[in-house]
Amino acid sequence: MTSDRKTHVISRMLSYLFNSDMSDEQLFDILHNRVGMSKEELNEFSLNSLDYLFHMEDPIIQLRDKVNYCFGQYAEKLQRMSPDELISKADEIHSVICSANHMFSAIGEDEARYLLRFKDPLAVVSDAWWGSQYSNDIGKEETIENVINNLMDKQDIDDDYELDSDYLASEDEGIGPDMTM
Repeated sequence: MTSDRKTHVISRMLSYLFNSDMSDEQLFDILHNRVGMSKEELNEFSLNSLDYLFHMEDPIIQLRDKVNYCFGQYAEKLQRMSPDELISKADEIHSVICSANHMFSAIGEDEARYLLRFKDPLAVVSDAWWGSQYSNDIGKEETIENVINNLMDKQDIDDDYELDSDYLASEDEGIGPDMTM
């Protein structure tokens, strides 16, 4: 099945589900909890009307979904690169993979909420880890926990990375995992 055909079939399936008599909660349960679609993936198919249900979830789960989505986007970008380009990006690739694999061992709800503010939290953590690993202080090797703690202490990178306007708007509205609508 071609990529275009898969997109077409998924679009038709989602259209069918979305136009059925299901409640938003039932649709959310099927598409997110059972199929595993992230908020970003649902939005790619214009299912933004379910976004409010994500705000009731645990922020760590929200972040895991977002990081998985960002990692998928990054992997797709890598697949389009030549072998020479991949070799030149080996350190960056290593940093992204390590960040994706280890960041959740150092993250609590406060850190998750902070990182959810960014469009690509994986890039934020990966860049910070890469910077600490390859800084001028060659003898210093930071753990992912130190990297996350440094990001939380400083919280000064809002201008360096694209912010997630949808998440920030939900924070402003007071919608969060501990709030009810």
